[in-house]
Amino acid sequence: MVYDNSNSCPPSPELTASLADRSVVEFLSLWVNPPVGTVKINCDAAWDKVTNAAFDGVVIRDHTGILLDGIAHCFQSLSVVQAECHAIRSGLELAHVRGFTNVIVETDSKVGFTAVQEDISVSNWTLCPILYDIRMLKASFSSLRWAWTPRDANHAADWGCFLELTSLVGLFGL
Repeated sequence: MVYDNSNSCPPSPELTASLADRSVVEFLSLWVNPPVGTVKINCDAAWDKVTNAAFDGVVIRDHTGILLDGIAHCFQSLSVVQAECHAIRSGLELAHVRGFTNVIVETDSKVGFTAVQEDISVSNWTLCPILYDIRMLKASFSSLRWAWTPRDANHAADWGCFLELTSLVGLFGL
């Protein structure tokens, strides 16, 4: 069962966006902007192997670095790579809903980055449903590119995970 608490517990998307914008100078010093007409989706996830609690954070920025949207979720996951792929899927879903057609998906997870690009048949069976969703979402974009980035350049998405985690620790004692 996937537990999605994004509609009932803080942080709100507005809070996530405002806190992400606070560190925009630091973020942009490492972040590489996409071409004009393209948005960049930064995705990150955190996973607790004891409780299987997972958290993802996604931010979407334009070519100037302006934050266009963001989202964070809490859910159950069997592995860190499953959580990272969930974050990538969340980013693609958000971009699709917002109507963006030219996207770059950026993650600091090398295993997630590799998983979304390889053939589903060689993937771990627990990833197959998420990877299938990602393959279906790919068709909704005119241009989709994948990028791996060091953790230091992925602060905004990482911050979304942190906010979700800290809000749930207080509410549920996770």
